[in-house]
Amino acid sequence: MSARGRRTDTLKTRWEADGNPYWVWVQIGICCRWSQDFPDWVLSYLAQCAERMIPPPDAARERDLRKVLPKIFGFPKNSRGAGHLLNPGGWHDARWIEYAKAATTYKRWIKRGANQKSALREARLAGDPKVLLHLDDRTLLRHIKKILCER
Repeated sequence: MSARGRRTDTLKTRWEADGNPYWVWVQIGICCRWSQDFPDWVLSYLAQCAERMIPPPDAARERDLRKVLPKIFGFPKNSRGAGHLLNPGGWHDARWIEYAKAATTYKRWIKRGANQKSALREARLAGDPKVLLHLDDRTLLRHIKKILCER
C-alpha cells in the first residue's frame, strides 16, 4: 500500500472515530492536489452535505451563514470540550509542546510505579505553568492520553 493509501485509511479512521469533517476535507485536498478520484467515504460525506444544503421548502431560511455552514458541513455544535474543530490534532497549537512534555513526564512516573495523581502532579510541573497549572486533572489527563496514543 502506498503512503497516500495509508494516509487515506488513517484519515477515514479519524473521521469515523471523532466525526470531525476536518479529516474529510484533508482527504479532499489530497485528492485534488494529486488528481485522484474521491474515495467512497468522501463521496458519501459530500452527498450528506448536499442534502443538508437543500432545505425543505417549508423550512425557515437562515440568513447568517456563520450559523448555517457548520451544520451543512457536519461540524458538531460547539460544546464544552469540543476543542478546535479546524485543528483537531492540536499540531498548530503552541500548547501542544507543553502537553507533550507533560505526557512524557507522566509516562515516566507511571513506569516508576507512581499512582495516577502523583504522576499528574509531576507532569503538571514539567511544563509551562501558564499552560498547565490552570488545567484540572481530567483535562490534563485527556491531553496526555491524546499525545500518548498518537505517538
